[in-house]
Amino acid sequence: MTRLTLLLFVIIVLGCKPNDEKSDLILGTWDCISVFDFETQEISQAPSGEKFIAEFKSDSLYLRSIDNNTEYDAEIYAWQIKEDSLFLDELGSIYIKELSKNNLIVEHELFGKQRLTFIKIK
Repeated sequence: MTRLTLLLFVIIVLGCKPNDEKSDLILGTWDCISVFDFETQEISQAPSGEKFIAEFKSDSLYLRSIDNNTEYDAEIYAWQIKEDSLFLDELGSIYIKELSKNNLIVEHELFGKQRLTFIKIK
């Protein structure tokens, strides 16, 4: 029984991805390539020349809109990761569906339920 408990504990520990690792993976600049709206079942992509950029720094998140090389003022939020959620100081939580070295997929219900897909650009 003790061996089984120890084996189970090892599997759980090895299977868990620590929040520090997720925090390190998310650092950088991400470009939103698509938005899926659960209500309308539509996938939208930014028109040519438009970008929605999320830049994660160690202590803050900068959300920027760029339209034909004109950059608009960034919205700045404090952030932290707890388990599979990204918490933004004034907006609440956002579910992290996928986070890898080059891909980030999040789901939120802030303005209707949406799934945003990002690729890392820096």
